[in-house]
Amino acid sequence: METIYFVRHGSYTMSDLLSPRGAQEIATLAEKIKSATNGLSVLILTSTAPRASQSAIIIKTILGAEVKESPALWSDNEHPKDLQKALALIKAEKDHVDVLIIVTHYEYTERLPGYFAKEVLGVPLCSELNLVEKGQAWVIDCIKKTMTRLT
Repeated sequence: METIYFVRHGSYTMSDLLSPRGAQEIATLAEKIKSATNGLSVLILTSTAPRASQSAIIIKTILGAEVKESPALWSDNEHPKDLQKALALIKAEKDHVDVLIIVTHYEYTERLPGYFAKEVLGVPLCSELNLVEKGQAWVIDCIKKTMTRLT
């Protein structure tokens, strides 16, 4: 794996479905990812929450990538995050693709990138503020061992 994206789902409605704004946020982000991943093998791992699944489908449509769902990537008050379980999902797929896209929630986009960098790459990658807004992503270049925000 060369690159991993930690995508926070788009804005959503009270019914847990993407709002029109959220769909546009994710489509815009997916176009940016597409330009960086052209010709590379891509896999999308997503939370089973409707807002995340819909975000993953938009990315899939734009990139033409496969999507795999996992409830382990859903985090909220009723679904506590489990960094070890999420990392195990990443490790199971990382040797099979060039680019891995994780579509998940605030709690994971805040903590999982740094945990991945420490545990898999052996480097402490973090930013001053580990938050990405809805429809944004952290990007880790696994070769250069750098982390940037994609907005």
